Amino acid sequence: MTDPQTVDPWRLLIDALPDGAVLTDATVPDGSVLYANRAFERLTGYAAADLLGRPLPVFDHPDGEPGGHARLRNGSPAGAGMRSIVRAVHRDGSPLLLDVHSAPVRDAQGRITHWASVYRRTEIRSMADAGEAAGGTARRAGQRDALTGLLSRDGFEARLREPAVPAPGRGGPALAVFCVDVDDLAGYNDTFGRAAGDAMLKRVAAALGAAFRRSSDVLARWDGGTFAAVAHGMQGEAVQQHAEALRVRVRDLCIHHPRSRFGRFVSVTVTVVPAGGGAELAQSLQAALASLEEAKAAQPAPGALRFTLP
Repeated sequence: MTDPQTVDPWRLLIDALPDGAVLTDATVPDGSVLYANRAFERLTGYAAADLLGRPLPVFDHPDGEPGGHARLRNGSPAGAGMRSIVRAVHRDGSPLLLDVHSAPVRDAQGRITHWASVYRRTEIRSMADAGEAAGGTARRAGQRDALTGLLSRDGFEARLREPAVPAPGRGGPALAVFCVDVDDLAGYNDTFGRAAGDAMLKRVAAALGAAFRRSSDVLARWDGGTFAAVAHGMQGEAVQQHAEALRVRVRDLCIHHPRSRFGRFVSVTVTVVPAGGGAELAQSLQAALASLEEAKAAQPAPGALRFTLP
């Protein structure tokens, strides 16, 4: 029989919770972590020991909503509890969208000494609504893909028109346009059902998202099982290596596809068009999509890889 005097019942209770729980220090500017339970470790992939004494934004997504964790750290002017949707990055590099509820912990004099936060994974398709709930600016309708949480086709095109994504030109940045398509998606859906196909696409999207993590990268679900991305600062051999890495990331997911015409596991076809030398980004994108259609029609092997010069 366990001696009750040797057991911290509150620690046992918090560790048994199904949701992630974190306690941060409200007396220091960065709100460093004092405690994280086991559910939080499972949710984020970070061991509590790796986070102790560090601020929570250490795992914020680089393209996340401004101030996600900062809003939680600072709280409302009145020091009331609050809710925030935080885009983060799992320890393995995959994206996370977390619904976080925080409440202040006060001392006997009423001063806030800690923040207690509960973390739950939320459906990415609720990104726009969640942004409003968090008090942030909701994303325009249609800018996010409902299934994967990536940019939608409209969002992708809008992002490329922003000044933060400069068009290539003489002396401009080296750009590469990637198009990725899941092989035999229809066959997968016929075998396992649409819900399983959607789950598979979310896993593929997460694997691709881990490969395009820089703030300058643009990644979207273009249509169905097709994804489009633009990466800055890549040219030559680096482009080829990155494209091959995309294929390998999806292959290594080992998503069983027993009736596929191309192998036992889900694979992807990747086409790449370097964008530079005055080529317009939209033209490069269309060239990559056209090359993708040609590669899919020929289907020389599971997970084709093709490069097209502008």
